[in-house]
Amino acid sequence: MALGFARPRNPVLGVDFSGVVEAVGPKVEGFEVGDPVLGSTGIRMGCHAEFVRVPARSAIVRKPEGISYESAAAFPFGYLTALSFLRDQAKLRSGQSVLVYGASGAVGAASVQLASSMGATVTGVCSGRNSELVRSLGAANVVDYQTQDMSRFEGRYDVVFDTVGKLGFENGMNLTKRGGTFLLTVAGIPDYLKIGRSKFGSGRRVSAGMAGEKKADLEYLANLLSSGVLKPVIDRCFPIDDIVAAYEYSESGRKRGNVVLSIS
Repeated sequence: MALGFARPRNPVLGVDFSGVVEAVGPKVEGFEVGDPVLGSTGIRMGCHAEFVRVPARSAIVRKPEGISYESAAAFPFGYLTALSFLRDQAKLRSGQSVLVYGASGAVGAASVQLASSMGATVTGVCSGRNSELVRSLGAANVVDYQTQDMSRFEGRYDVVFDTVGKLGFENGMNLTKRGGTFLLTVAGIPDYLKIGRSKFGSGRRVSAGMAGEKKADLEYLANLLSSGVLKPVIDRCFPIDDIVAAYEYSESGRKRGNVVLSIS
């Protein structure tokens, strides 16, 4: 309903962008023509295009020096989502334990890096072929979901973050310590009904939904990007003319991190 009941309200998809400012409105302050920038439009979309118009007060910031436009375009969504869920919803603190399910995806890879930078001990769940990548992002432990039945896994965590909607509500709750938080980026109506019931007697907090796009948050994250604390993971870059192939690859379940569209 938020994006369009029968089809997207905006036929031009894409929520992240990077590029050069081509024009500014008469009342715009802080940006000039020629400035390299990155940003997010959120549910307004419109970024899979040669040009995108955004309010100067929205989630748009200067691109840090030394960061490619491809890395800048792969940056906002995953890290803004990770920051919203881990910092704002879970209130993650240094020394806590975090399980990230889907740790090699766009949000998962960002979450592993961000949670690690916040002082948490991170366990990443991914396929075996992506285990070294997830370790390199800061995970202290890696679990291969292809060989490990998560319904029988004995670990318990302060925060469990299902970044792909495939862990299962019951599994996520069982893996979360009492007093901990279970996070879901993908949730359907049955999940929301279970979230409502979980408030009574489970001893665990559950949070789901969409993360917002705040300029202050993007500025904070861009500083971490500039300092090298955060490093976007890019699987493949496709020219805009191959956008269908890019979507097919992104939806194949094989991608690691982000898929980027390049517009020359």
